[in-house]
Amino acid sequence: MTDIPAAAPKNVRRSDFSRPNIPVQRIGALLAAMSALVSDALKMVYVDPYAGHRRPPPAAPDENLDGRNPDW
Repeated sequence: MTDIPAAAPKNVRRSDFSRPNIPVQRIGALLAAMSALVSDALKMVYVDPYAGHRRPPPAAPDENLDGRNPDW
């Protein structure tokens, strides 16, 4: 074992992780646009049909009793 030098060269491969291969900003922008479109579609289907309607009038307004006894 004495013939093996202590300072043996080591081959260390380093991969370049600083730049990802996937375009992260494009995927983020795509997901943001898709979520905005889905939320607009859900709003159009479930919220907008009911947004313009007023409350229904009361069944019998107090002014129009037509001779009925209001104390009954």
